[in-house]
Amino acid sequence: AEDERQREKERLRLSDAEHILFMEEPSGKLFWPLALVSGLFLLTSAWAAGETVTSFMCLAAGLSGLLVLSLMKGQTKFYLTSHRALVRKRSLWKRAIGWHGLRYEDVQRCIYDFRPVGGRISLAGDRLRIEISGLPGSPMTEAVGILREILPAEVMCKNPS
Repeated sequence: AEDERQREKERLRLSDAEHILFMEEPSGKLFWPLALVSGLFLLTSAWAAGETVTSFMCLAAGLSGLLVLSLMKGQTKFYLTSHRALVRKRSLWKRAIGWHGLRYEDVQRCIYDFRPVGGRISLAGDRLRIEISGLPGSPMTEAVGILREILPAEVMCKNPS
């Protein structure tokens, strides 16, 4: 994990003083049911090899699911560094990358909400708001713990809903 963080730090060209404390890409964890269904369709296509139409339809459905998975992988990545929160979003069709960053001293409110499918963290500043969503249980707990250590207690707020 530390080697991966160091590679990401070099790739992002962060200064020596700034360290990556947390990074997560929620797409793999959100789309695992699609991977499972695609795998089942591919197995069904191999099993039904004698029935041409069924085999072809299952193969097409399985490969379509895998294509969607490959397109969705790497679309959004979240970073919590020692100085700021960063969100990288890649456009699906253009492959353009958009970055949003908010320094911790500019955060006026941090709202977090644990959900069964994926949690949500909202960091709001004076002019910018960053949403970190889709994090499952363990990474969500880790991210909120890091933010609790860095941010003042008065800006941390659990979502009342």
